[in-house]
Amino acid sequence: MISNLHAGLLFLIIACCGNSCSSTQRPVRYIAYIGFEMNNPKVSADRMYTDQLYAAMLKEYLHSMNRHGYDIRLDTLLFDCPFQEDPERIKEIYRQIAANPNILMVFDNTWGKHIKHAHPLIRDLDIPVIALSADQNNLDYAGNTVFLNPNDPQPMYMVHFIKEVLKARSVGFITELDYKPHKIFTALLDSNQIAYHTIAELSQSDYTANNNVSREDTLKLLQTLDRNLRNSPDSVILLNTHAGYGNLVLRYLKDNKVPGKVLIGFIQSVTLEPAEMAQITNRGHTIIQLEGENETFPIELYRNQQVFQKQFPEQYFSHKNVAQYLWRCFDASNILEVALRENVQDRADAVAFFRSLRGRKVAERNQLYQFDSSLIMVKTPMFNQMKNGKWRSSPIQINSLGKAIPNLRVGLDIIDINEIDVRNNSFSCNMLYWVIADSNYIDKEDYIGFDNMSTNEAERDAVATRHEENFIIKIYRVSGKFYSNYETFDFPFDRHQITIPISALSTSDEMKISFDFSRLLGKVKKDSFKFIDWATNDYFVTIDNQLTSRLGSLDQISPDSTDSAQYLEKYKLLNVRLEVSRRPWGAITLIILPFMMFSILPIFMLFFHKASFDEIGELIITSFLAAVAYSINLTQLSPTTDSMNRAYLFLLLTLGVNFMCFLYVTYSDRKFPAVKERVMQTVRIYVPYVILMAYIILTYYIFYMEL
Repeated sequence: MISNLHAGLLFLIIACCGNSCSSTQRPVRYIAYIGFEMNNPKVSADRMYTDQLYAAMLKEYLHSMNRHGYDIRLDTLLFDCPFQEDPERIKEIYRQIAANPNILMVFDNTWGKHIKHAHPLIRDLDIPVIALSADQNNLDYAGNTVFLNPNDPQPMYMVHFIKEVLKARSVGFITELDYKPHKIFTALLDSNQIAYHTIAELSQSDYTANNNVSREDTLKLLQTLDRNLRNSPDSVILLNTHAGYGNLVLRYLKDNKVPGKVLIGFIQSVTLEPAEMAQITNRGHTIIQLEGENETFPIELYRNQQVFQKQFPEQYFSHKNVAQYLWRCFDASNILEVALRENVQDRADAVAFFRSLRGRKVAERNQLYQFDSSLIMVKTPMFNQMKNGKWRSSPIQINSLGKAIPNLRVGLDIIDINEIDVRNNSFSCNMLYWVIADSNYIDKEDYIGFDNMSTNEAERDAVATRHEENFIIKIYRVSGKFYSNYETFDFPFDRHQITIPISALSTSDEMKISFDFSRLLGKVKKDSFKFIDWATNDYFVTIDNQLTSRLGSLDQISPDSTDSAQYLEKYKLLNVRLEVSRRPWGAITLIILPFMMFSILPIFMLFFHKASFDEIGELIITSFLAAVAYSINLTQLSPTTDSMNRAYLFLLLTLGVNFMCFLYVTYSDRKFPAVKERVMQTVRIYVPYVILMAYIILTYYIFYMEL
């Protein structure tokens, strides 16, 4: 019988070990990352270690995914691509990837002029690729490549903006004939029945040393502008240039008397300083630039950035566009995680997953991703304009479908935050906010709301309304109580995040909301919040998403839908976040020290072995009753009386120590036979040390460990 029992136990141990080993021996799949000459110190320094940052972030995201228990374990393989265009090298890289069946997919951080040489291999060999920054160049990748941030849709957005917002039926066209968007622009202008008159035909091959234009070519352009631009009947001028020629066109407008023009182009078409651009627009011209969505981070990416900045070298974050790189890697990793959730385990699964994304939405980490039929990730365009020396977002924007939509610019300035009331889950706030909109759409301000504002204890008062050109500006003052969900378990060393959310109850396809939070980010803003009992730790702003089905939709949602993300829409939330921590000295004086004295006193008395029960027992009872009496004071100090916190755990420890000491003294004070008495003498020596060590360990766990 005993041998059978031993055999059974041995079998269970082997089975457990086998399960543990099998769980750690998951098949390894690799994410191939292609960057520019990561092993070349000069190129890496010139690119400000962009690819090193991408590779490091990718590795961290894969470590996080490996902890989620998917059927495969992920790791990275790095491939170096020459910075100068090298068709054979990029093809060789993709042949190596195709030959390795353990590579799940590729994160390609090269440009369109590089990846286009490998597109037949990607298409024919079914290599799944996430292109982080490359253009698609209208090539057929057979649904094997997802493009996160290509420039391909930009000409379409600009032509739609000209047609739907500027209402222009003809444009003047200044273009570089060998710049890829030229043919796209001409085809789009024709299909949208917008006439175009070519003012200047240029060539990007004329540039020297990175967008510099020779003196000879500069004179040719100025003569052409004298002939064609000065007398052009078109009020809208479309720029399809790089900064070399684009800057010359704008400086021509600054130095010459030309009737007011509206110039629209890519953000890379002009690189003049804001002061010089202001001089140009003060002469009656308007500059409109298409920019990508450059919103601040959501809370998930903000936390990731904090971790990355602690772990990675400082030079990784020196590039001015580092925020874009953080966004792209975050988006790519989210798409990869969606694939893992859909049980993608090999390259064929990944290809099938990518092809299923056509015209589909997927959601991950509170982000909603939508793809068109070409697997280009759909983004909402953003047009900014400078007029009369002032930069503003255009009052009317277009959505991802090219339709004109109103743009509300919402600004916020927190004047004061005070009276943090943890017991009642509230705080007091005094702030100003304003709405700037086209006069035809100012009624859309009702879509802006404060989710946690108390309807009974907060007021919203109109301060001023003014008109400026075709804008209406409304300023409001909001003051009173706001609700917050405080987690009080860590009391008396609790930390809380106070959040003021401003919600936009409209999707980006119906209305554009541009949040102006520049006044919230001053270096001294955090220090302006003064609290008696609280210290301010961090102060930041995030723009988060609320994913839900379309509000007011007439379509009924099927509750058993297998792809519920198709019904989701993204609603923006601007969250102002202030992290505070309770100042410790009051808690130490009023809670920690009293209970510590009530605990240490009976333990200390145990070290007096010759003291009688009457002497020690009476003192322990007194200490116990004092702790019970003082606990009444704790209920007044504690933020909640109906939930557990660390202070209550410390009270229970204090009562438990007193109770155990009393039981021990009661037992050890008995009369024992001589033999047993010698044993008890040894026990009386060591038990106080055991109780003291147990008390110290439990105190440490209560206050310093995650429970």
